[in-house]
Amino acid sequence: MSQLGSEAYFLAAAPQLLEALTREGGVRIEAFAGILMEKLRRLESEHLAGIPVRDVHDPPGAAPVPLSGDALKNLHFAVVAAGRTRFLRILRHSREVADHIWDFAESDAFAVAVSRAHEHTTGEPWQGPLPGFHTVEADDTVSAAAGISPG
Repeated sequence: MSQLGSEAYFLAAAPQLLEALTREGGVRIEAFAGILMEKLRRLESEHLAGIPVRDVHDPPGAAPVPLSGDALKNLHFAVVAAGRTRFLRILRHSREVADHIWDFAESDAFAVAVSRAHEHTTGEPWQGPLPGFHTVEADDTVSAAAGISPG
C-alpha cells in the first residue's frame, strides 16, 4: 500500500474525520497530527517487530508472521485506530498485539485525513512527512490540526 493509499479507499474509510478536521481548520489539524505522531512514536518504541500478528486479509489458517518495514508501520496505525483502550493495553503489554486480528488496509486513514484536511483548508499540500512516515515523497500532501484525538 502506498503512503496515502487511493483517494477512493480514503473517501470510503474516513469521511467523517476528514470533514471534522476540515471544518475545524489549521490549529485543529496541527494538533491532531501531533497527537497521531506521538502515539505512533510511542508504538515504535515498543518493539512490536518480532511479534507474529494476523491481518483480516490473511488466508484462513495462515500462520501469523512478525512484521517489519511498511507492514510494521501499518500495524502501528491499526493499533491507534483500534482506540484508546486497546492502544494503552498494547503499550503496557506489547505481546498482546498477537491476540488481535488487525486490519492493515485501513491503517493510514488518519494520516490521509490530516493531509486532505490541510489541503482542503489551505489549498496547499502538506509540507512535511505524513504523521507516522519519516520521509516525504513528491506527491505527499498532509496537514496537521488540533482537538480531535486519534484512538
